[in-house]
Amino acid sequence: MPKPVVYISRCFGIRRCRYDGDWIIDDNIETVKKYIDFRDFCPETGIGFPSPREKIRVVCRNGVQELFQPATGKFFTEEMVRFSTDFINSISRFDGFILKGKSPSCGVKNTKLYDFATGELISAGASGFFAATLLDHFPDAPVITEKSFEDTTETVLFLDKIFKNCGGTPQALLTELFSRKR
Repeated sequence: MPKPVVYISRCFGIRRCRYDGDWIIDDNIETVKKYIDFRDFCPETGIGFPSPREKIRVVCRNGVQELFQPATGKFFTEEMVRFSTDFINSISRFDGFILKGKSPSCGVKNTKLYDFATGELISAGASGFFAATLLDHFPDAPVITEKSFEDTTETVLFLDKIFKNCGGTPQALLTELFSRKR
């Protein structure tokens, strides 16, 4: 059975590219990696940010969401939108995406949104710029974050979707994922 092509946030055990210079090792994602043809990427390093770097955040300024780096006072909205659009348009095939939750670039409806003027938290249910662009281009794309793997239903739905074109979800992956304590 061919493996599904899944784009995965590079910070998941592939390269230390997070804002704090670290990476994330997630047991569920490490298990899934064995069963997919994964392609890693990082929108933040894609727009030139080093690792480590000053934090960025999604802010609402004059009713518009922007990508802002408080330590430098600079906005990176245009760069991130351009990177996201170009990257998504360059993909010839994909079966799904595993994205870093809560990220200002990759979070899916779990990213913090701040008021630019006051710095106060407006919402914890925004999406990062890459994730929002991806879902604008492909609203039905199978997308999951590491936190969503903790939910059995979300996990099974995601795996069913990504393996659909490859002959079905491998029982071995489901057995391995769900045999561990959750």
